[in-house]
Amino acid sequence: MSIVFHITDRGIIDMFSISNDIYQAIQGTNIVIEEVTEASALRLLSDIKKKYIDSSQKSVWLWEQLAEYEYISDNNAWSYIKDFISNNECIMFFNIGDEDKMFRISNGNDLNYILAETFGYEFYITNEDTSFLLCFNHHDILYAAGEAKKWIKTLV
Repeated sequence: MSIVFHITDRGIIDMFSISNDIYQAIQGTNIVIEEVTEASALRLLSDIKKKYIDSSQKSVWLWEQLAEYEYISDNNAWSYIKDFISNNECIMFFNIGDEDKMFRISNGNDLNYILAETFGYEFYITNEDTSFLLCFNHHDILYAAGEAKKWIKTLV
């Protein structure tokens, strides 16, 4: 997990992590998130790699290893994800080294609030069945694999 230290306006050294940023963003709201257990996280990553990753592609980031996908380039594309997720539960995770935790989020509106209120980092969205994979990266590209490929074509 990447941890960044910065000095606040009061001269206090503060520690930044994605999970801390998320928890801070939902503080005082009705949004409830759940950390995915380590065993479930490992299963999810394994399933994602089997379904969506071209193992011949060598890269640190999953989005550079996607085998079949559609994408759009739009700096606001992260905000479209709520419409795909709708009232369904989703799982958000991050690049290895940025954050180890995965979070289960109740619906698209809660996800959208979290994304709108947190620092801009690369993230991935899937579901328990890994029937889709979405990724928004630092190039403002939203990648879609699995069931999300058809949906993303409707955005163009």
